[in-house]
Amino acid sequence: MSADYPVMLAAVVIDSTNGGLRITEGANTSVTSIPAGTYFLRGDGVADDLLLAIKTAMETNTAPRVSVNTYTVAVAWSTSPAAPSAVITITRATGADTFGVLWADALTTFDQALVGFVASDTVNASAKTSTLSPSCVWVSPEIYVEAEEDEEDDAYVQRARSGVVRGGDRGGPYETLRISFQLMEERRVKAARIAADVARAFDRFRRQLVRGRQFELHFGTISSGTTLAALSSSTERGAGWHLSPDSVDGFRAERLRPGLPLYAWSLELWAHV
Repeated sequence: MSADYPVMLAAVVIDSTNGGLRITEGANTSVTSIPAGTYFLRGDGVADDLLLAIKTAMETNTAPRVSVNTYTVAVAWSTSPAAPSAVITITRATGADTFGVLWADALTTFDQALVGFVASDTVNASAKTSTLSPSCVWVSPEIYVEAEEDEEDDAYVQRARSGVVRGGDRGGPYETLRISFQLMEERRVKAARIAADVARAFDRFRRQLVRGRQFELHFGTISSGTTLAALSSSTERGAGWHLSPDSVDGFRAERLRPGLPLYAWSLELWAHV
């Protein structure tokens, strides 16, 4: 088993009601919109990357836009339970106008918690950095114990009184994945243990998935210290997942030893099709 750290990215669905961003560039303040679609906070710059969608919205503001600024929107992943699971940074790449996203403005309908921002940015030339864990991601502080693919069939077998056996196949095979965690530090497990940044905890992230929401599962590797290398299609396992009914019914992480703030649990995942 390689030293891979599970990272889960919940699907973010943008429509006409929740994609608005009010931004200030220079002396001009206006509203732009993230295009409708389903995104994942991957940071790899492909079409369904949420960070690319934010960058594009900021650069194509037409309400009206007078600035020629361009931007870089990047993510840094951390496995440290003492730090946010990811930090988003918006940097002015070209142009000379000051800028800021007015995250707390009523006309910003995009949920800033998805990218870890709280208050409106100060309008200046400096990079803007998130302060909390993005609510649409969860990063494991440890490597996984197991991640095993299985198959399930929706089939039946019955035996008649005569002893004749008959069966049928209603569907399948269906791909499933069993993934298990151990030695999980409590600040990445229970929101009650990290009140200052509840999105860091798995029990809070899991709430987004209990109604069948799709998520991506990546296995990241350490680039330095507690920082993970960039995520991409090469780090993803499968083509998307959903929690199984057993994993939806409840979350009961097991404390490994009395008084020890480390937990273990397992999940069953169903493949997205």
